[in-house]
Amino acid sequence: MAVKFDRRFWSTVDADDGIKAQYFGKVPDSKSDRSLFNIYYDFSGKDATGNEVFVLMSYVTAEHVNLVNELSDEKVAEKFVETLRKMFPKAIINPIGQMVSHWGADPYIGMSYTYVPFGSSGDGVYNKLKETIDDRIYFAGEHTIAAEPQTMAGAYLSGLREASKIVMSWKRDIQESP
Repeated sequence: MAVKFDRRFWSTVDADDGIKAQYFGKVPDSKSDRSLFNIYYDFSGKDATGNEVFVLMSYVTAEHVNLVNELSDEKVAEKFVETLRKMFPKAIINPIGQMVSHWGADPYIGMSYTYVPFGSSGDGVYNKLKETIDDRIYFAGEHTIAAEPQTMAGAYLSGLREASKIVMSWKRDIQESP
């Protein structure tokens, strides 16, 4: 799910190379909370009119998937914000919008995502899954990018990668035509 806020209440961390960290996490309070909003991705940026927007995205897994499927979007957002308020007890946290994906309840998706077992290398698999077929069929998605599997960021980056391949293919076609 993603929640939009009226201001940034979380801190940003600059790495040695000047790039800001795009995510942060929390240690769960109990074993039962391990699959409930533990990693937050910062998707803040500018909207179409140039105004700054402040958005955090997180997810639930395992037994907490039912939480998303059974509760209203507003109630799920409340749990999301409740977790953040525990992490930032002195912050003023004002959510102004949310988007909850119900992909776990989608009969065509069925809560699926890439899984590579511990101790194995997924690089070969990811490379195979991203292969273009006859310069006509292109594959994007979190399952095609070894550097960012199982993430929205990976899905987005793979989409950019494939869009670039398509543009380069069109460019070749134009240059080769008489």
